[in-house]
Amino acid sequence: MVKIFLSLSRERLSLAMRGHAGRGENGTDLVCAACSILAHTLCKMVEDGARKEMFYASPTTHIASGEALIACAPRADYYEEMLHAYYMAQIGFDLLQREYPDSIELVVVEG
Repeated sequence: MVKIFLSLSRERLSLAMRGHAGRGENGTDLVCAACSILAHTLCKMVEDGARKEMFYASPTTHIASGEALIACAPRADYYEEMLHAYYMAQIGFDLLQREYPDSIELVVVEG
């Protein structure tokens, strides 16, 4: 099972993901591939934001087989833009969870 934890607050936005969907052989699991592309897309958006100096400190962007951690502390004038990026990922994970509830667990904490 892929477990995804999204934390969305004014001070920090973060996504932590761990596990495998277990719906196919390594490299052929489409649910894992979908989770991976959502994480990679968010990671790219955060890395682009870092180049534009949108954060108070350097963000954390780590993706490896079966795990991801993407976290940032956006400056106030960039908060809405980065929140939108995390919402995009949340929507994608929510759609996957609805379709594959035995393979995806999404927990979202706001505030």
